[in-house]
Amino acid sequence: MSWGFDEEKGEIRDALNKAWAKRQQRILLFAAANNKGFKEPELFPASHYVNVISVGGAEDDGEPAKGLCPNPKPEHDEGVFSALGVAVPCGNWEDKPPVTSGAGGTSMVPVGMSGCSFAAPVLAATAALFLHYATFAAQYRPEDEKRLQKVFEPQGMRRLFRKIGEVNKTTNVRRWFVRPAHLFTPKAVRNLDHGDLITDMITALRS
Repeated sequence: MSWGFDEEKGEIRDALNKAWAKRQQRILLFAAANNKGFKEPELFPASHYVNVISVGGAEDDGEPAKGLCPNPKPEHDEGVFSALGVAVPCGNWEDKPPVTSGAGGTSMVPVGMSGCSFAAPVLAATAALFLHYATFAAQYRPEDEKRLQKVFEPQGMRRLFRKIGEVNKTTNVRRWFVRPAHLFTPKAVRNLDHGDLITDMITALRS
């Protein structure tokens, strides 16, 4: 959800809760946190912590982008997870003058967009990759299906994000920049061993 409100909206809250109950808590909802700076609170529905994962924006090096990682509310123990939120490639093009001096005309160049509204779908897509792999892993190792199913629940996905995320040490310990590559050990990736890869995912879900 690439939008938010300063105050909780009853109709939206009820719709989220209804969807959550209908899916028996097996639904992942992501919402943009806020674009107004560290001192501003999260917007609703990002602040609806029970079943919504709050998403902040980060620079490409993982540092919180200026204004894109608001402080989580004191009661929000889960914290804010962040993904790339600056100059995100999203199919936006603009006419730009040529780089070569004296050349005429313009050319279409890609222009990235910034904001938590763009970080939220990036993190949702990351989660979708994990869900897809968990579905495959359950077929590969049926005996671990029950453990792998945890990733389909908000608490399980948050646990996975914390395991592979980098805590920002300069602002707030409840901010994590999610790095998907950190899920798997170098050995598992190097050998492309599904047994090891699945074990890494299960270990993360247990932590």
